[in-house]
Amino acid sequence: MSGPFHETSEGNAGHLPQLVPDQTLKLKQLTMLTLAETDKDLPYDILMQELDVTNVRELEDFLINECIHVAEEAAIAAWKRALGALSVHLASNTYLVGHAVTWLTLS
Repeated sequence: MSGPFHETSEGNAGHLPQLVPDQTLKLKQLTMLTLAETDKDLPYDILMQELDVTNVRELEDFLINECIHVAEEAAIAAWKRALGALSVHLASNTYLVGHAVTWLTLS
């Protein structure tokens, strides 16, 4: 099993430019997605090797802070956008009885 980060950091290191920290983080996140897509069972030793992490604490911090919380924040933002759109829709379309009644229909 091999993810994008491991492939980039291993054999191609001489052919690629040095990554800045934000690029390294994004590549590690994409590696997690790739690995999770291909295998649902991800042992710590394989994750540590693929992500070039030296200890379990560092791995768990990365998984919690850079993967789980990021996904959670994105999901919350998506829900807030959906609820905002629903709120706008309901504010302009109350669907009360007589909503479509005009003076013309009463005469």
